[in-house]
Amino acid sequence: MHSNWFKMSCDVFTSDLWHDVSTFRLFMLLIGRATHQEETRFCGMRLLKGQYVRSYEKLCEDLTYKMGRGNQQYSKHTIHKCVRKLIRAGRISVKETEFGTLFTVLN
Repeated sequence: MHSNWFKMSCDVFTSDLWHDVSTFRLFMLLIGRATHQEETRFCGMRLLKGQYVRSYEKLCEDLTYKMGRGNQQYSKHTIHKCVRKLIRAGRISVKETEFGTLFTVLN
């Protein structure tokens, strides 16, 4: 089984992201799931390094977490709010496509 990994700067622990759990988790998910190849294909789309296509509904499912004995999901509104924070911080850009939202990790 092939294992992917990425390096993370220690600065993340002093960044604004560190104190916003939902935005931090979303950013880590986007980094981890973004393509690490120079170029790849997804549903006929050309994805470049650092890009990932996903719907907001699926992101809610991906970010499910345990709370007590049950599972909890962030709302789509919360995910949209986190995405806007990441865009304002210059960490990602987004573009709507027919297959979902194209997320590009910038920083």
